[in-house]
Amino acid sequence: MVQEENNTSQGNSFFNFSRKSLLLAVCLIFFVLAANLLSYHYLVPRLLGQAQSDIHRSLQRKINTFERNLDKYRYLPLTLAMDSDLQNYLLSPQNYPYENISQKLKNISHAIGADQVFLASQSGIIVASEQTSGPNALRGHDITFRPYFSQAVTGQVMAFYAVGTTQNMPGYYLSTRMSVAGKNIGLLALKINMDHLFIPDAPLSEPLALSDAAGIIISSNIPGWKYHTFSETGADSLRAVENTRQFGGYKITPLPDIRVSICGDDLRLMSVRGETFITARADIPGTSMYLTGMASASPVFRNVWLRIALLDSILTSIIFFGYLVSQRMKLVRKIAENNDAIRNAYGQLEVLVAERSRELQNKNIELEKEISERLGFEERERNLQKELIRTEKLAVIGQLSAGLAHEINQPLAAIRAYSENTIIFLQRGNLQATQDNLLRITALVERIGSLTGQLRSFARPSDESVSQVRLSRCIDNVLMLLKHRLEKKHIVIHKDVQSTGIYAECNGLRLEQVLINLLANAIDVLDNRESPVISVRLFRFFSEAIIEVTDNGPGLSDDIIDHIFEPFFTTKTTTGLGLGLAISADIIKGFNGSLSADNLSQGGARFTIRLQLSPEQQEDLIG
Repeated sequence: MVQEENNTSQGNSFFNFSRKSLLLAVCLIFFVLAANLLSYHYLVPRLLGQAQSDIHRSLQRKINTFERNLDKYRYLPLTLAMDSDLQNYLLSPQNYPYENISQKLKNISHAIGADQVFLASQSGIIVASEQTSGPNALRGHDITFRPYFSQAVTGQVMAFYAVGTTQNMPGYYLSTRMSVAGKNIGLLALKINMDHLFIPDAPLSEPLALSDAAGIIISSNIPGWKYHTFSETGADSLRAVENTRQFGGYKITPLPDIRVSICGDDLRLMSVRGETFITARADIPGTSMYLTGMASASPVFRNVWLRIALLDSILTSIIFFGYLVSQRMKLVRKIAENNDAIRNAYGQLEVLVAERSRELQNKNIELEKEISERLGFEERERNLQKELIRTEKLAVIGQLSAGLAHEINQPLAAIRAYSENTIIFLQRGNLQATQDNLLRITALVERIGSLTGQLRSFARPSDESVSQVRLSRCIDNVLMLLKHRLEKKHIVIHKDVQSTGIYAECNGLRLEQVLINLLANAIDVLDNRESPVISVRLFRFFSEAIIEVTDNGPGLSDDIIDHIFEPFFTTKTTTGLGLGLAISADIIKGFNGSLSADNLSQGGARFTIRLQLSPEQQEDLIG
């Protein structure tokens, strides 16, 4: 009953804690969102205004450049209007050759860098220009529809941007009325190339436009904006443009994909093909034109969001720090509550550690005893294997002894006969025959010494050391020891040695013991078989030296191949313990090699020894 009450109280406290945590989290989220919203509404107008101020400063620098360029031409019409030749020509054109006045206008144009300089009568007809003839000649053209004629005043310069009606080339016209003694006699006008006044050299990422009073763009760094407007143009403005033929045959239309939004009293944003720009406008003093500059709003909004993110990071850090402090206080209380339980558990742990230490100590003693027994068993196993190898070697020596006795008896009988003949030859004084017999006796003695030396070398105890062994020599030694048995059984030996310079890492005496065992088994298998043949082949295959011993006997059955290298397995009914091949396989395995058995396709058994080549020969292969 008490346990149930505890569980109920714990459940209620957990529910209350979760509800408080959820309410606190909701309040914190609303607090952060409110801070973000206030920051956004505070930062956006402020940073956009700063960016617009930067644009205004850039526009003012361009306006200053425009005014400096315009000042070069601004008062030229007034100066030229006082030229006596030009005045006299307007008063009485019949008294001046047209070619002379045209050449003078051309010289003036070249001197001041104007596109055109021309004179017009009071009726608005051009009476003199640079061109004397041709399609570009202005003489005779009516310019009464142009404001720079209709609004020209004596002593003042009238400025007007327009596209020429003759060459369809745009320019900035400066004109003034010419008068003599207070009487208007005509008009003088200059046409200036806009490139001499204004070059929209801003990058494409910062659109720049020069517009006239009607809002029509007359120059811009954005291709395709020229002779368009940012918004719809009023009917009166369009009618005035048509009446004055200001833009020739160009049709004035608003730019597509342009949307203007107003943020604040003097802050305008413009969307151009989906990208938002901050815009600023600056009027050019003394003209009816103004400049519009733009800068991408993306960096501003990116800066706003970066600052909001920084604010969120600070708020989150404060909240997280407060959470850590509260959790630490709870943790301190929890640690204080658990200290007693830890002390009690520590006492119990000491008892458990002592018990477990005793158990581990007993297990360690048992393990050491088991290791000692296993090491002793392995030592006995190695000694037993050495004894088996020694026994097998003695058995082989016993098999070889009869053949070696026969091999030795024949030279001994010949030595006896040669000795008796030598005595007779000495008695007769035949020294040459005596010398020949002694040489023959010496050769026979060397043959006997070779046979006994091979047997002595094979019979002496061998160590387990491994060295570089020339395999062809081992094969020759074994064939010499078994020569008598092979000849007695009329067995033909085929020896195929790829190279006498093949060396392997092994023990030569033990390898000879293995080869004698394999050849002795082959001799036994070929007993009473017609045309018996044993082949011994030595060759190199990649990093291995391979010795194959084959015969033309009945071969090996599948059951024999599966068990042939097992201890005490034998197919002989009268002799053998079945240890020869098992020991041979262990010997070869000790050289990091292998001994395998299979059948030839044409019949007969094949035993294959694989040994590792010496390190020097392996390096030669890699090289």
